[in-house]
Amino acid sequence: MYRALHQIGGGSRFYFDNWKIQSHTIAMDFNLLATRYLVWNGEYRLYSQGAASFYRKSYPDVALFSYFTRDRKLSPLNSHRIGTRLEWQKRLLSRPIDIGLGTMTAEIFYKYNDFPGLEKVSAFEFSCNAGVQY
Repeated sequence: MYRALHQIGGGSRFYFDNWKIQSHTIAMDFNLLATRYLVWNGEYRLYSQGAASFYRKSYPDVALFSYFTRDRKLSPLNSHRIGTRLEWQKRLLSRPIDIGLGTMTAEIFYKYNDFPGLEKVSAFEFSCNAGVQY
């Protein structure tokens, strides 16, 4: 079996803006050389966000607020993304031309901590790619 850990990585990102939204992202990934031409990638991302300063679950008197919103993306939330990718690359003949094919799938779980009527959302992502490099 031709398996070797090709790459392992991770990262962290902090974000804040003048609406007082603060968020943090932590990501991890690895590549495993499954065969001579096939690379398998696994990835995980955690995202956590606080609410905008003017976000409220409900506004009893709208006249008291300069800004108001019903946008779930401005509420406090967390998400988890788990994905996998397969990539195949091969050099054509002995020329410096490489072809590649790939596919990626991921599942994303969102949890809204303070948004009435919506607590959780699940999403599925799928994509394919092809390329030639010379």
